[in-house]
Amino acid sequence: MLLNKERALAMMKENNLSALIATQPENVTYMTDYENWWLPGAYPYRGITLNRGFQNYAMLTPEGARGLVIHGLSEATQFTNFHFDVDDIYIYGTSFTRIPDSYAPQPEEVARWIALYRNEEIHTLDAVSALIKLMKKHGVTKGRVGIELANLAPNAEETLREEFKQIEFIDCGELLAFIRYIKTPDELARLRYAAEVNERALEEMMKAIRPGVTELQMRKLYRSFVAKEDGWLDFFTCAGGMRAGIWAAPTNYAFKLGDQVLIDVGCGVNCYHGDTGICGCLGEPSKEQRELWNGLNEVWNAGVSILRPGTRPSQLFDAMAGMQKKMFNHVGGYFSHSIGIEAREGPFANRVPGKGQRMMDIGADHPYEPGMVILIEIPTPVVGIGGVHREETFLITEKGHEPLIHTSRDLYCFGT
Repeated sequence: MLLNKERALAMMKENNLSALIATQPENVTYMTDYENWWLPGAYPYRGITLNRGFQNYAMLTPEGARGLVIHGLSEATQFTNFHFDVDDIYIYGTSFTRIPDSYAPQPEEVARWIALYRNEEIHTLDAVSALIKLMKKHGVTKGRVGIELANLAPNAEETLREEFKQIEFIDCGELLAFIRYIKTPDELARLRYAAEVNERALEEMMKAIRPGVTELQMRKLYRSFVAKEDGWLDFFTCAGGMRAGIWAAPTNYAFKLGDQVLIDVGCGVNCYHGDTGICGCLGEPSKEQRELWNGLNEVWNAGVSILRPGTRPSQLFDAMAGMQKKMFNHVGGYFSHSIGIEAREGPFANRVPGKGQRMMDIGADHPYEPGMVILIEIPTPVVGIGGVHREETFLITEKGHEPLIHTSRDLYCFGT
């Protein structure tokens, strides 16, 4: 199970919630293990229509029951092909598929889909009607209900407030993000695999970098490797020469001997993400480039040395910022984030922790706890030189931290 149910139920009790309802595709998957049929990580149809795409909902009750609302046209086929351990399933909408009065015996998943589609008790015309049925079945008719408003169609919110006049609907987007701070064993397994795929793709790039090869060729190589693992590209930087000094997007720039190269790459696999970063030179690094790398590692050690339970993100930032100021007379914007079903998750160690400017309010400076996955990164581009970079992923443990996967980092010599 992806959901940290024990933590979720505790947060619901603490906030006096009669139900917790997810609407964002990532959180629907997180709460139910249901993987959106429309290519996880891409989510086509999301945000391009006035009703914000197909509306899928997941609901958790204080008793631990989980319910799912999905579109019957295509989403229900995913449900019937795979097992999802939810207590209730409701579908909505119409289908392109015509079901004759009589037909030949069908494969098991087709028979399940037909039974699901023809079940009038769980089939409605629209998503909000299905959600209302689900809520009423579990007696969620009054009190406080946490619901993600970010991906909820405006007419759906209005209909819910009209239907349940005794319910106080609370936006729970940040609460769900806070629940996801502590990873479950199933999440850790997916995160390790995504990190391993990302690392292997990075190694293939490192073998291929040489004078004459372009940044866009590197992106194609990276994307192709990740695709073989049924993954997708999240983001990609492989900037060479002076372009590395501004963290430039990939172009047809061809690497030259003496170039410094900054690489930061991320991918998604099985709905979870990997993210890493390195740097190197084409040929032997210069004295100036080596000094930059040594300075970066002083900043790195200032952060990693205090990465343990009880340390706050703001303390991590202050320790690394102080050393970065000492080494480079400059302080970057942030040094750390988490990762999971989204490529960027809290807690963040960022430059401006003040309310209204930080990434989130709930748990914004929450101390690290065992089970958190924390990335430390130090992008240090320098105009006129290129710069250096290092990024790795750690699991917070009872005694401190450990690498999520084995990695080795250095100022690499490419093309030799």
